[in-house]
Order: sequence, then structure tokens, then C-alpha cells
Amino acid sequence: MVAIEVRCLRGVVGAGVLVVGLLVGLAGTARAEDSPEALIKQGVEMRRQGDDAKAHGYFKRAYELSQTPRAAAQLGLVEQALSYFLDAQGHLAEALASDDAWVAQHRKVLETSLTTVRGHLGQITVRGAPAGTTVEVGGRAAVALASGGIVWVNPGTTALVFNAAEHEPAARNATVAAGASIELDVELPAVARPVAAAPSAAEPVAATAAATVQKAGPPAAGEDHGRALRVAGLTTAGAGLGIGVAGAVIYSIGRSKLDAINSDATAGKPYNESNGNYQTYGDLGLGLMIGGGAALVTGGLLYLLNGHSAESGPAVSVSYLPGRGGVIQAGGCF
Repeated sequence: MVAIEVRCLRGVVGAGVLVVGLLVGLAGTARAEDSPEALIKQGVEMRRQGDDAKAHGYFKRAYELSQTPRAAAQLGLVEQALSYFLDAQGHLAEALASDDAWVAQHRKVLETSLTTVRGHLGQITVRGAPAGTTVEVGGRAAVALASGGIVWVNPGTTALVFNAAEHEPAARNATVAAGASIELDVELPAVARPVAAAPSAAEPVAATAAATVQKAGPPAAGEDHGRALRVAGLTTAGAGLGIGVAGAVIYSIGRSKLDAINSDATAGKPYNESNGNYQTYGDLGLGLMIGGGAALVTGGLLYLLNGHSAESGPAVSVSYLPGRGGVIQAGGCF
């Protein structure tokens, strides 16, 4: 019989393995509950009931989770109904640019809606901007300037900010009426590149001196690498435990927000925007828990594998009995 006895830090490795196993299961469950399709169905049902404001929240959340052409189309249609014409234009155009089967089936309706929406907006054709230019419309997030230079804006005066790599930014104010179009010349001057300074003769000498200093001096005699690794193991395990606990708290907040969304949908209540970040909390919590569990296991193993005595480190005893098959046993102090 071959017997291997391992003395270990009480509970560290066993608890860490258990935590990691539980978190893998939780990750699968959380992913299964992220269902954009379910949110779209809830939004469609609310639109059938004539409640476009409630439907908008569910379509928006579905689009945030998965930017599919169908989600973009449904969001654009409800934005049209709510007179959010600039948002509707972007989402309807995005959907129609795809070859999605659902979009193809409803293409005529979507094209008619896009034409109607654009009738409520102004059109600006930008000329002179370099390739790769982005534009901020009325303080919104920057988007790539379309190949034809067309920018859709709400009627009235709109602030536009143009940016391009290696070019100076440019800001413009444009006024256009609903259903009208104008042209706008935009020039973004190229940024002057600074001339690199020639290296001085003293630099190689300084570098050589620094290298000499780094090479000088052998490591301190008698340094206890094993003890340093044990301390590092305990520190890592402790940090992993703290991170895992924090992750569990954050994950529970995300689950509570998701439960609130489903509860509101069942009760027919408006979509609460403050719960829309449940996936962010869930992903962050899961990441922290998994990272904490891994650190807990790593720290425990690091401590065990660098023991310095029979009382604190791993101990191995080997014996052989004739006529018996070899058996490996691992006994832990958990």
C-alpha cells in the first residue's frame, strides 16, 4: 500500500474549490435568465395594450442586452410612436441595413416608418471632413460620420462636434427645419507632428551606469524564500476571501434588480430604469466571486507547498505491503 498524507491549512483549499464550483453553476443560471427575447415579448404585449411608454423600457433593455436587428426595429417603432424621432431614425436605419429574416418579413412597414420619421427631422450633408470622422450631435455620444456625410438632427439649431485621428476637432452650429436639408462645410486641420529631439551623448553613459548599479550586489544571504512564499499564500488567500464576499454582495444586488424587473412586468408596472443595470451588477459580482475563489485556492496551495516543518507543511510517508494493490490516499484537515 502506498499512503500519502497531506497536512494542510484548515479549510482553505476545500472551501476554495467549493466556492469555485458554486460560482460556475451561478454563472450558468445568470446567463439563462438574461433573455432579450422575453423582454421583447413583454414589450409587444404592452404595445398591444396601448401602453407605449412601458413597452419602450422593455425594448430598450432588450436592445442593451443584445443589439439584434429585431430589437433595434422594435425599439425604433416604439420611439416613433413616442415622437423620439432622432432615436427612431437611428434604430430603424440600423435594422434595415441588416439581412435579418424578421426584418426582411417586415421591411415595407419599417421603410415606411423610417420615411415618416425622417420627415420630422432635418438633414445636414457634411462636406470636406476626412475619412474616419466622428460626429457628436447635440451632446449625444459620438458616432461615425456616414459615407455620404449625411447627419440627421432635430429641427432647430443643433451643436455638432467633429473629430478625426491626427486632426484638430471642429465645432459647428447648424439650423435646419423639419423636412429640410442643408449643406455644411467642415475642415479639420491636420495636427502638426513634433520633431523628435536628437539623443544627447550623455544618455548612453547614464544608461550604462544604471545597468552597472543594477548588476552590483548579490542577493542577501540566508533569505528564506519558503517563508516569503507562505506569507504570500496567506495574503493571497485572505484577499481572495474578501474579494469573493464583496462579489457575492454585488451579485445579490443584481439578482434583486432582475427579480424587480420580472415582478414589475408580471404586475403590469412601468419599466424602472434604475433596475436596468442588473446585468452589470451580475457580471461584476460573478467576476469578483470567481476571481476571489481562484485566489483563495491559489493562496492555500502556495502556503501548503512551501511548508517548513512537519507541523505546518505537507508531509509524505510511503510504505509497501506485499500482495496488496497500490492505493493512494489524500487526507486533508478541512
